[in-house]
Amino acid sequence: MSKEEEILSREMFVIDTENGIRGFIDAVRMTPDKIIIIDDKPGNRAYPSTINQVRAYCLAFKNMMGNDNRTIIAALRQRGTDNIFWSEYFNESNEQNIRYTFNFFHRLIDDKRDP
Repeated sequence: MSKEEEILSREMFVIDTENGIRGFIDAVRMTPDKIIIIDDKPGNRAYPSTINQVRAYCLAFKNMMGNDNRTIIAALRQRGTDNIFWSEYFNESNEQNIRYTFNFFHRLIDDKRDP
């Protein structure tokens, strides 16, 4: 259905057991050619931690959707408004960056730091 018309979903639960991601995406806008993952924030500043959070949601959503080849866009929106103050394409480079971040933290938790 979303491949034919636009759909907006709110508070969508995602889980990715492979990467240890679970949470609620504030909004997902699906159109025939793209999927926009939106995370609401109280301000309008994109911190590295908030960027990583929405990237993690993109990764989890992508893994849940399987063979869906639509472009995924990560976006941060000022809570209570339509103000998208930061966005990026969730491309291969951004996916590798968030996977690296997850692996780094998993190694720290497992106490397997690089020599």
